[in-house]
Formats: sequence, structure tokens, C-alpha cells
Amino acid sequence: MSEFNPSPHDRLVIGGRAYRVMPHPSVPAFAFGQEGRKAFVYQVSDESGNLYALKKFKQAFRVPELVDVCDALARFASWPGLEVCARQCLHRGTHDDALDQYPDLEFAVLMPWIAGSTWYDMIIAMTPLSRLEALTFANATAQVLSALEEAGLAHGDIAAANVIINPNTGRVHLIDVEDLYAPGFSPPAALPAGTDGYAHRTAADGLWGPESDRFSGAVLIAEMIAWHVPEIRKKAEEEHYFAVDEMQQDSPRYRLMRGVLEDLDPRLADLFDQAWFSETLDQCPRLQTWYEVIHELYHREKLAEVVTDWQPIAFPAESAPERTPRPLAPERVEEPAAPAPVSTPEPTEPPPAVTPSAPRPAVRVQEADAAQELAPAPDPLARTPLQITPPPPASPVVEWRPLLIPEADPPAPGGDDHHSPTVEEKTDASPRPVGVLESLLKGSPPEREAPAEENTGGTGTEPVAPAEPTGASDGLLKPLLDLSHIDGRNRPYLVWTASPGATHYVLQEAQSPDFSSPKEFRVKGGETRWHPRWGRSGRLFYRVRACAGDRTGPWSEVLSLRIGRA
Repeated sequence: MSEFNPSPHDRLVIGGRAYRVMPHPSVPAFAFGQEGRKAFVYQVSDESGNLYALKKFKQAFRVPELVDVCDALARFASWPGLEVCARQCLHRGTHDDALDQYPDLEFAVLMPWIAGSTWYDMIIAMTPLSRLEALTFANATAQVLSALEEAGLAHGDIAAANVIINPNTGRVHLIDVEDLYAPGFSPPAALPAGTDGYAHRTAADGLWGPESDRFSGAVLIAEMIAWHVPEIRKKAEEEHYFAVDEMQQDSPRYRLMRGVLEDLDPRLADLFDQAWFSETLDQCPRLQTWYEVIHELYHREKLAEVVTDWQPIAFPAESAPERTPRPLAPERVEEPAAPAPVSTPEPTEPPPAVTPSAPRPAVRVQEADAAQELAPAPDPLARTPLQITPPPPASPVVEWRPLLIPEADPPAPGGDDHHSPTVEEKTDASPRPVGVLESLLKGSPPEREAPAEENTGGTGTEPVAPAEPTGASDGLLKPLLDLSHIDGRNRPYLVWTASPGATHYVLQEAQSPDFSSPKEFRVKGGETRWHPRWGRSGRLFYRVRACAGDRTGPWSEVLSLRIGRA
């Protein structure tokens, strides 16, 4: 028995599988390893060439609870940014082959190797970034952290050394997740106290709760956003931007950071101020708010890299110049003479003269041209109905109910006073409901539909409850909600019609049609689409309504989905 202090290419058997310690890419005579505050991490490879990280904890952190922690973390292994949760903890009874040879590997953790560089490495090397690169990394970090917050989770120790960035993919991955907070998890024996340069003023009392990442995440995201500015890189305090003794103080570094953020977007400076001067973690802005602002800036910067000269496309009815039909002068078109019998002309006879009526095809083209110009312009209200293609059979959608978007009826001949047939008068085999969109197109008051609460989300054969108004409530229209598609990660993409005057929309997701204990999502007024951060499964119900200040519009019809695993 000996201590595990490996050399390159040393062989190790863990749970019956053989691994080899990899050499350091820069110094091949040494093993590829790194020492952290709580553990040593080595890169190992299996016989198929797959790379793993073997994390050997220091004596003070080798605790039996790590076995249960690894089992509990396995459920998050498929989440973007938490790939290291696919791990196994070495313990007696399962990994005796490795522990008999190296007893100090007890409670060590074997997990996937994450490619990339830690943010710590980039700070130490003062790695220059472009503005787009800085926003890319900050956007990816904010996305991962806000998704954790949305699910009620928290990493607990967000710091430069615990965030890995892959510059090739622009993705961010979290490591050192042993102290992850999640509902139902048992608190660690020693609560995380934060890391220098990222710790809140209350961190000394221990951080372990759903708000644990709000302050440290804000500081790290601000570092990433501002790292494209050379002065920020020059003023960085070695391993992090802020010095330990100036945390949450009005210091020169704080003022420099705030100025850079304000130049990018005043909202970023306001968010940073709110976090920097907070007394408690719950006073810090939500990480979702950070993500919304950064995501907007990231897409704007990305678009600016591609589009150098962009002109909006005007609506044809407003921008197309009016064409005055030209009068078609009557022409006398003679019928061609009957064809003469085919015969060989005498060489001495001249060829027949061409008569003026010969170019008849050109006259027909002119007639067609003129007829097209004299034809009445198409009615701009006669729109083609929106066609949403159902998902393919191989997709994860188990049940899908399409939304009928009604089209406007064409005007009857004889002027504006025409009769609009009701639903019962339609000859279509499957009558469509008269909804808000059709009411607007016809200029008639909206009809009444069944309330969203009565829609059970079935196949459409259930009885319909008494109707409620489908039109405006407090001047806000009822949206028409539908499914656009479901992506490969089982995330439903929802779309709805706009309600003029709405400042935002509220979308609810529930597991029952009566929407007991629903999740609510706020969507900006200019957006009429939504999709969740993570995949969904099972039976789900959705509805949306428009809001403007204190005013709220009616709920949309309930959209029922049943999503299965692909």
C-alpha cells in the first residue's frame, strides 16, 4: 500500500476498469494534475481514450457523506453546465481494487474531464478578449446560473477557479459541486464561506441556500463582461479583479468597473450597484435579471459583427408606389390567313412579305400585361392562414393539439355591405371557431369562446363550458397560444399572437388543467414566444395573458401537451 502520488502513464484499476495517468501537455515528465483548496485533481484516461478527472480530497475533506452527495448529484448530470455531476465516489465494497493499492483514494471522485480553461487561468494570464468574446462568456455563465436559480438550486461557491470556459464552443461548465444546494439535500458538514474576491459580507456565517450565488455570480459576470477593457485587466488583483479588503466598498476599482458596465448598458450598472451595496443576499438582483439584460446585449453585439449595412423591409402596402393603370388603346387584330399548302418555292420567286398582323404573340403579351395592371389590387386583409406543421412521428411529442388561426372571409361582390356567414353556415366539414383575430379582420365585435379554465386539454371532444369574452379586457386582447415545435432537448417552444399595448405577458405552466401551483414566467411586451431553459416531460398545461401596468387581459385558451422522452 502506498500514497497516490502518480507519475505519467501509471496504471490504476477502479471498479474493474483500467485507467492511466496522463502526462502534462507542457511538461510530459510530470503527471497532469493540479492542487486546489480542498483536493488534488488528476487527468486519467480509460482504455478507449476517454478522459476523466480523478479528484483526491485532502485529509480534512474526506468524509463518508460524499458517497450520498455523488448519488444525489447524478440527477443533474444532463443539465448544461453541470456535466461533472456524472460521477462515482470511491468507497469500500465497490472500489476495493483501487483502495487496496491506494488507501488515500477513499472518497475520491471520478468524473468526466471538462475541456477548456478556468476563468481563474484567464485572469492570471491576463488573457485579452474582444467585446463579443466577453459578452459570449458572460451570457453563457448567466444562463447556467439563472437556470440553477430558476430550479431552486445554487452552486454555493461561485468563483473564478470553479468556472470552466470552452472558447471553442462558448459554453460554461461548473466544477467543485460537492456543496451544491438543492431542496431536500442535507447541508454539508462545513458550510461554504465563499472565495476571496467573490464573497458577500455575510459569507463568513456560511452560504447554503437558493440565493447563495446571487452576489458571487454578479461579481464574476461583471468581471467577464468588462474583461475586454485593457484597464480592467491591468487593475485586476492577481487571482480576481477586486481585492479582499475592498469588497462592497466605494473604491477606485469599483468605480472603474461601474463605468465600464454603464458604457455598455446603464441597466448593468444598476444591477451591479444593487448587488455591490446589498446587506443581505436576498437584496441582490436575481440572476435571471442579469441574464435577460446580457442576453440582449450579446445578440446585439453578435448581429453587429455580421450585419454591416441593414435596411428594414417596409410593408408592401405602405411602401409600394401607386401604379395608375394605363389605358389600353383598342387595336385591330386581324385573324391570320389559313395556312397555304406546303410546296417548294421556285428559286426565282421572292419570299412573301411580312404582314402587320404577323407579331400576334407580342400583342397577346401586351394584353396580358394590361389586364394584370387593370386587375384590382389584392385585399391586404385576405391573409393566408398560419400553417403550423405537426411534429414528425419520431419527435418526443406524444400529444399535440394544433391551434386554428382563422382567415378572413373574402368580401362579397357588390360593395362593403356583405353578409359574413356564421360558423354554423360554413360548409366546411370541420367548422373553425370565430376568434379574436378573425373578429379584427372583419371589423366585427369578437365572438365568445370557452374559458381557458374549462379546457381539459384532451382531444377536443370534451364538452365546452359556457363562454367568456375572447376580446379585450381592460383594452388588452386575448392571445392565441400554440406550440411551434419541441427541440431535441424536449423543450417546448410556444408562440402566441400579440396584444397591442401590452408591456409584458405572463405565461403559466402547470401539471393540472386547473393551474393549481403553477409556475409563472414574465415575457417582455415585444416578445410573443417562450421556451424553458430545461427539457420537460409528462402532461403539461400552458396559458398566457397580456398585461399593461395594473391592467391584465383575459387568459388564452389552455394548451395541453404530453411530452415523452426521445
